[in-house]
Amino acid sequence: MPFRCQFCLRSWELENRLRSADAAYRELAGESDLVLPVFLAVALADARQPGDVWALLAGLRVRAARFRDRRRELDETLARGDASDEARRLLPRCAVRR
Repeated sequence: MPFRCQFCLRSWELENRLRSADAAYRELAGESDLVLPVFLAVALADARQPGDVWALLAGLRVRAARFRDRRRELDETLARGDASDEARRLLPRCAVRR
């Protein structure tokens, strides 16, 4: 095969670059903290196998319906500007209009 040496060298060089890129990625990933949404973190912690995650997320969503309703009510109250003095004190200035 013509240029066999070149072909082998190129293959070796490519494989070496892939290994070094993989090592660099692992090094970078080890230094970063992965922050997950709360419900996803809970579902992943409770899952026994990957297929369990979707069912667990669905269950969490159903159980959080009252929370979402209350949150929607609070958001509407803030949007209207109907916030108490204590809420104005505790919330950032951009969240409560005076």
